[in-house]
Amino acid sequence: MQQMKVSFGGDAKDFPLGMSLLLFGSVGSGKTTFCLNLTKEFLSNKKPVVWVCLDSSPQSVRDQLNYFKVKVQEYETRGLLHYVDGYTSQVSGTPPKDPSIVYCSSPVNLNELTLALKKVFDKISDKGIVVLDSISTLLLYTNRSVCEEFLKVHMNRVTSQGFTGFYILQKDLHDKSVEETVK
Repeated sequence: MQQMKVSFGGDAKDFPLGMSLLLFGSVGSGKTTFCLNLTKEFLSNKKPVVWVCLDSSPQSVRDQLNYFKVKVQEYETRGLLHYVDGYTSQVSGTPPKDPSIVYCSSPVNLNELTLALKKVFDKISDKGIVVLDSISTLLLYTNRSVCEEFLKVHMNRVTSQGFTGFYILQKDLHDKSVEETVK
């Protein structure tokens, strides 16, 4: 069986689907921008993308994708672009109804995040990517051991569904032992 690979273009290496990748770097180093470009690539190839929004709203992700000339509304309508939103309810209260978004009441309610991701996977028939932006938010607001257990389960669920997970972690925001454990 041939495994699908994704090309980054240029001199970058391809990678197989069905794995977990940590994007680790300083604030402003391009981790989210990398994921936005990857999102554009996947969507243009009719592959689904799920953004788990913990540091910004789905609307912010949409705005950034629009900057990269991604036809966001078209991909959402076709069921290729989905969001799990753990951000909006903590910032602006009641979120608007939107079929592309599964809302969570809090980024620290890990059971709710797990169920929200399951709801999204139930809607998707093809394999693609999941972007979790960011692990740093989870680590800042939840118990470390609970967060680590959640990440193990979450990463296994994502890869068992045939998706590749991209997990963003901010450098120098956490204790070095936390960074090493997540790596």
